[in-house]
Amino acid sequence: MMLKSLFVSLLILAPTGAAAQPFSTSMAQCAGIYDSVARFMTDPNRQAELVHAAADWLDAARVQAVGEGVVDPEKTVHATYRVAKAEWEAKGMRIVFSQEFRDWTAYCRSFAADRGIELGL
Repeated sequence: MMLKSLFVSLLILAPTGAAAQPFSTSMAQCAGIYDSVARFMTDPNRQAELVHAAADWLDAARVQAVGEGVVDPEKTVHATYRVAKAEWEAKGMRIVFSQEFRDWTAYCRSFAADRGIELGL
């Protein structure tokens, strides 16, 4: 119960727009964040972990979108993912030191734990 309360609190306080959108959208955005940050990693193992986490988020987003009744879940999820990835990549490598990045990754980790998504990070 405490985990659910924490998740609801994080969802309410999540970065702009996350609370008012379908779970599948947030999941695709998390995939975009992880994938964009992976390209900044110099450690190939860490890079692979982040790419794998992004793929796990994408898979979960597709399943969620189907459950939400999205007409074309593959196209919708992939479009959201591409936009999020491009936005985070455009912010550059220094974004990983920002509060915005810490907030989003904390949200994504908590969201993954609540939804039972094992990211392997």
